[in-house]
Amino acid sequence: MSARTHTGFLGRMLAVAGAGTVMFTASVATAPTASADDMDRASAETIAMVEAKPWPFYVHGQVDIDIRAAYRALGQQGFDSGVETSEFTDELREEVLEYQEAHEQYLPVTGNLDEETWLLLREQTYADEYVPGDGPNNGRTDGVLSIQELLMWKHDADIANDGWYGEETFYAVCDAQEAYGLDADGLVGRLTWRSLITDQDWDQDSARELPQAQVPERVPDGFMADAEEATAQYSCADRPA
Repeated sequence: MSARTHTGFLGRMLAVAGAGTVMFTASVATAPTASADDMDRASAETIAMVEAKPWPFYVHGQVDIDIRAAYRALGQQGFDSGVETSEFTDELREEVLEYQEAHEQYLPVTGNLDEETWLLLREQTYADEYVPGDGPNNGRTDGVLSIQELLMWKHDADIANDGWYGEETFYAVCDAQEAYGLDADGLVGRLTWRSLITDQDWDQDSARELPQAQVPERVPDGFMADAEEATAQYSCADRPA
């Protein structure tokens, strides 16, 4: 079976499994499985709406905020180019190739950010959804930074890319979810992250201006490190006017 044929099969299995209608079979036992997230809570209609949106396709030399999101997701999976940028650099392409080669039973090895690669990155990185309280304290800095940067440039969110999932980030997620027609709960799982990545209705030239992340070593004032407590306290209904 070719890598692309197997990838297509994996993609269909992941999409259906995400909707909660089938279990993975032994033939795909090595594929990433999903824990509870926004896809598990969403209606079939909402899932179909989000999953119908095409993933963006990027090649070496292009510049876009989505490319930085891919850089961060790859880093979370142990493929870190060490170059924080929105440009598809030589270093990032090498990491993409290494990631695809490590999962060649599912992915075509092209060095491009294609649909199959985005899908697998999402399943591995965002099936365990991001919630208030996440950040450097529990090793989820890159995922939070990715969410913050996408919100800053695609929704003009007035937040810092500091890697701490606090109240401001939570409310910015609520706003984005409403804009995408999702149930607004302020938590980022597979549906919300795909909506952020596939949203191309913004000024893409601004990706070059994204500031470098500034992650403070100490916990910011007012940050609630207990995820359960923070999630219970915050509500999209309480957003500032």
